[in-house]
Amino acid sequence: MTEIINAKVNIDLEEGITLPAVLSTYRQDFGGTDDEILLFVFRYLEEDFDYDVVSKMVQDKSVFIKYE
Repeated sequence: MTEIINAKVNIDLEEGITLPAVLSTYRQDFGGTDDEILLFVFRYLEEDFDYDVVSKMVQDKSVFIKYE
C-alpha cells in the first residue's frame, strides 16, 4: 500500500491534492468522506506533511482534492 500511495498521490498545497481514482470509486471502503480518505492516505504517505494542516485546508476549501 505504501508504494502505491507514494507513487500515485500528489500533494501541492497551491495546486491541489491528487489522489488515485480508486479511492473515490470505493470511497466507502476508505471511510466515505474526503477527510477519512485523506487520513487513510496519510497513514502510508512518506512525504512530510502535517495531516491537521492539510485537512483544515481541505475543509476550508483553500485546497481541493481531485481523483484521477
